Amino acid sequence: MERQSTSEASSFDETENPDARTEGRARQASSGRHARQTVSGRNAQGYAGRTRPSVKSRRTHGSATHAASRRAASSHARTGSSSRQPSRTASRNVDRAAARAASRSAANDAGTATPLRPHATDDSPTQQTAEGASKRLPIVAIALVVVLAAAIALAVYALGQNSSTQTASSAGAEPAEVSGSTETQEAKLEPDTAALKKLLGKETANKLIKQAKENQDAAWIAANVKAFAGDGKEVQTKILKLAAEEPKALPYVRQFAETYPEKKADMKCDAIVPDADFKKEFQTKVPHLFQWDNRWGQTVYSSTTFGLTGCGPTSMAMVYQAITGKNDLSPYDMGQLAQEGGYMAEFNGTGSGFFYYVAAQNNFSCTDLPISGENITEALRSGKIIIANLAEGYFTDNGHFFVLTGLADDGKVIINDPYSYERSVTTWDADFIANESMALFCFSNDPYPWDGNAWDANAGYQDYIG
Repeated sequence: MERQSTSEASSFDETENPDARTEGRARQASSGRHARQTVSGRNAQGYAGRTRPSVKSRRTHGSATHAASRRAASSHARTGSSSRQPSRTASRNVDRAAARAASRSAANDAGTATPLRPHATDDSPTQQTAEGASKRLPIVAIALVVVLAAAIALAVYALGQNSSTQTASSAGAEPAEVSGSTETQEAKLEPDTAALKKLLGKETANKLIKQAKENQDAAWIAANVKAFAGDGKEVQTKILKLAAEEPKALPYVRQFAETYPEKKADMKCDAIVPDADFKKEFQTKVPHLFQWDNRWGQTVYSSTTFGLTGCGPTSMAMVYQAITGKNDLSPYDMGQLAQEGGYMAEFNGTGSGFFYYVAAQNNFSCTDLPISGENITEALRSGKIIIANLAEGYFTDNGHFFVLTGLADDGKVIINDPYSYERSVTTWDADFIANESMALFCFSNDPYPWDGNAWDANAGYQDYIG
């Protein structure tokens, strides 16, 4: 064969011709380098780090020694007889190559060889892991930012809540007591400003709205305007005006929305005492009573609430108690007497003939007093008591009664107004009262001057809703 001839010629020339030997060494050196590169390449492909080679790999590396020996023996056989010995140079070369191959194989089997690091490829697990981590890194970063922002927001909210709690605690653990009703404090209420201004006008409505900021009863009243419309717009307007102008009447107005109308008064008048808030100069012998007192103010008189229409019976009750020294007849009782005697007029209050009737029944004097400031001052100075029937004007829109009880140190008139606490703690000029009056009734403890004729119940002036 051609391959065999070439091998034989090469082997022959290497042992017999010196030049050929030199050329043979060069080929062997080149072949050795090729063998080492081949072995190193195999090591690089078979190992990843310093792991122990597989059985197949060990077989592959170990066969290098056998291959070298087979090539030498084959060369010897092809040179002629099998008994012919090779030259010393060729033998040394073969031995050296075999020793090097055996040394490398032994070193690899012992795990001491340092294989070449394999080149990373696109599908390398290490590179895939790195690429996956690089892709997940932005998502992880965004998630961390969101979590951090949420934690900061929660911390700020918690600090705000703690600050609010501490502020409320420093302001007082318990809510401040609000003047007015003694009932359980109600939730914050907003006034019905538009409805109040429509019914009362801006100035009067603002008075009630101002009170609503400090008084729970006023706050409820201002927020529930419609609750007072049961007896019509006129009554609704007057009772809201009472709340705006008379703070002392707020409990009555608040209760009106829930308890009116009551069938009868709860008690007699024997528990009434002079108001402790009155200055000493206003505490005359005439007790001060109010028609909107809750003890009788929620009953019905003259077609609506006694708190609005009961000025006549209440004024007469004050005079009766001052002259007789008895308190067995309350304003409510006086109202019953007026109704029974025919002196009550529907929607028009009480006729002034009622005053003569009560005086006659209890044997004390009641006379007409000509209207003038001088007459008022003279009668009061002499110890008499006067009921003024007031015309429409400064004190009333429809007609009203109140009691003139005495004179202050400065000579001005002291009054007990059954409708107004505020006016009752102010002194008034006698001429001013005379100008606002359409009749004056003077009472004393003198016996009643009977003329033998029955008293006309329809005589005198009418008391309108006041």
